Amino acid sequence: MELLKIRRVDELKRYIQENNVQIKHLNNEYYDILKVVVSRKRLQKIINKEKSQILFNKEFYEKAIKNGNYEAVAILFDNDPREKHIILNDFLEIFNQTDNLKMKVLIEITRPHLRIKLDSSFVDELKKLETNKKIQERADINFGEVFIRLYENHLLNNKNIKYIVNSNFNLSAGNPCQIMNYKWLLRKRPRE
Repeated sequence: MELLKIRRVDELKRYIQENNVQIKHLNNEYYDILKVVVSRKRLQKIINKEKSQILFNKEFYEKAIKNGNYEAVAILFDNDPREKHIILNDFLEIFNQTDNLKMKVLIEITRPHLRIKLDSSFVDELKKLETNKKIQERADINFGEVFIRLYENHLLNNKNIKYIVNSNFNLSAGNPCQIMNYKWLLRKRPRE
């Protein structure tokens, strides 16, 4: 309920017309206090207006995560008025700063005492970041071997090719003959 102080009857009429409210109880003697039933929509507007006045940014989450204060992260996450995908992008940026921080948080997320309800796709993206980094490190060393295994086992498909291209695998790791062989294998592979 919302408490209002109204001194004159014309203020009361104006308030009722502007806010489209229903009067529950009116003290006829003084018109001092008016109890008004606020619709859910109106109440949500009031709450959203208050939330939007608080400016959230990545630094709040960054400090809480670096200090290991996951309760603060949960409170921030629950009360942040921004779109959830923006918040999750902030998380990804924070985790990309250091590998130790990323692994620490991944371990904490899997523990049951962490209260944050994270989107499963967000956790998957975090794991992919780490996995892709390891794959790319290995691929720079033995790309030819990986490529030939994929081809020989008929696993070379458009998805793999796109991943190889998008991940900027180091094709120049081999000698020019190997690079020509990769290109030849790409042309000869069966279409899907």
